[in-house]
Amino acid sequence: MKRIPKSFQLGGHTFQVKLVEDEEEMMEITGVPAYGVFIPDRLTIYLLPVSKTLKKSVVIQTFWHEWSHALLWTLGHKDWTNEKVVDQMGHLVKQFNDTATF
Repeated sequence: MKRIPKSFQLGGHTFQVKLVEDEEEMMEITGVPAYGVFIPDRLTIYLLPVSKTLKKSVVIQTFWHEWSHALLWTLGHKDWTNEKVVDQMGHLVKQFNDTATF
């Protein structure tokens, strides 16, 4: 994936993906420093945009990390907040997406 989607569906939900302005706005949303966050009550993933200090590859990996939170949350899986599981899943899903040939 070379671009971040604006929205996607999982199960019966449509999730929005929004880029925030900067780290300050992300702090207002999360309360902690973060590249991204999934907020289930809003069905939204918020991401920092590509910048001079944040590479596109990091933003894309962050999307897949947050997407993994959303997938596990949709499944009702107990590990939807387990950062280690979510991070591993995000890396593997990104790798599949980037390397699959048809």
